[in-house]
Amino acid sequence: MTIEATTKQDESKPKPKAVSGVRRAVRITGIVIVLLALLPALLYVPAIFRFVLTSVIERVEAETMMTIDFDDARLSFPLSLKISGVTIAESGDTLAAASSAEVEARILPLLMGDVVVRHLEGRGVRLSSVSADSVTTLQAKVDDVRLDDVKLKL
Repeated sequence: MTIEATTKQDESKPKPKAVSGVRRAVRITGIVIVLLALLPALLYVPAIFRFVLTSVIERVEAETMMTIDFDDARLSFPLSLKISGVTIAESGDTLAAASSAEVEARILPLLMGDVVVRHLEGRGVRLSSVSADSVTTLQAKVDDVRLDDVKLKL
């Protein structure tokens, strides 16, 4: 006597379709696009913002041989950077200081390597400059200053 056990597959469940290569490529491309779109949003996370700001300041200091110090910095949407207690010095001499400064940049030109500043505002600004031959000295103290549409090529 032989006993055979047979299992009957449920025919009501459809068999899973294999995802074609094109569909897989479209999904991967979509995921990459979403991640790239979210990447700039990460700048608004305070820890990431501090890391990026510190890295940028270190690079600027290395390239300009100037020292940049500040008390506090905040980034708000879209690209508005507010800094308090900022000081820029070269060889120990203070070139500029401000109790507060705000810079608002345009996003799209920044992606192409151009810095287009919508406006630059400073409060309690002190400027000091000495010519290379130490003959001419320029000093200024300004309560409020605003510059609009400043363009820099990087």
